[in-house]
Amino acid sequence: LKNGLNKSVFQLREKTVSTVAPSQVERVVVAKDGKEIELKREGPEAWLMIKPESFKVKAAEINRNLVGITNLQAKDIIDEPKKEGDPYGLDNPAYKILLDSKDRKQTLLIGKALEKKGPAASKPDRYARIDGQDMVYVIGSQELENFRTDPNELRDKAVLSFKPDEIEKAEVRLDGKTWVVQKSGENKWTMEKPEKKDSIDAWPITGMLWDLKSLEWKEMNK
Repeated sequence: LKNGLNKSVFQLREKTVSTVAPSQVERVVVAKDGKEIELKREGPEAWLMIKPESFKVKAAEINRNLVGITNLQAKDIIDEPKKEGDPYGLDNPAYKILLDSKDRKQTLLIGKALEKKGPAASKPDRYARIDGQDMVYVIGSQELENFRTDPNELRDKAVLSFKPDEIEKAEVRLDGKTWVVQKSGENKWTMEKPEKKDSIDAWPITGMLWDLKSLEWKEMNK
């Protein structure tokens, strides 16, 4: 009981920096190093980059970014920050992350790094603030490093877009031959061509579908 009640004020505080739900985010804008990228949700599991150029991006990567940034926890909270000068580097932030949802819009400003010594000096904490609020947060840099912003890393290079477990029928033509397989139940497949078989091994079909889903292009002629 003593351990449960013996809490500091900071331990009892809400430390989540953002109050935007990742599933509700419709648009993301990241401004960093003089460059800006803008992402727009096209569907529950579909995202499009519209700046600096337009192309499909990996939904899983964007969703991971959103979960990470919306669950960002403050290591310290400065309720009455200094007003003179720019001690936290937030008047001219290193970069900004705008989360635009149906209910609200929030911009996370990332400021100066805190000075650290020893092994931790390579990954110092940073000051941050939600634009329009007074409180200044101290957040870890590792979470920010995990936030992917490189367009080449975000680009979806998949040749085909489908869910393997939703495929009911597959037809393969190769070297003048045709194979047709049909799903007959959970993990059960039948062959229609080149000969009729009421039951075939499921794992070669499942493996083929996942190989096709994982197929990525190396170069693309626009």
